[in-house]
Amino acid sequence: MQGQSEVALIKAHIAAEAQAAYQGMCGLADGELKHRFIAARMERMERCYEHLEQLVGPLVATQDFIEIVDRNVAPRSSCGQTLQKRGAD
Repeated sequence: MQGQSEVALIKAHIAAEAQAAYQGMCGLADGELKHRFIAARMERMERCYEHLEQLVGPLVATQDFIEIVDRNVAPRSSCGQTLQKRGAD
């Protein structure tokens, strides 16, 4: 039972870090500060992924990670729309 709750905590942490990184990308900070903020979130997500991988194996960890990030970082906000429009230019 403890393994399942540990997995749930790791998944929640990945979701929180993904949301924070996405919000950092949309925030008012620019340049180096924004980069460091997002990089720190990505590094934390990597550590969580590695821990998750040890608990559930690489295939399940990868599938779960992709699902969590997709669910929590899908460009639904105006920032996401702005980024998509910029990418089209």
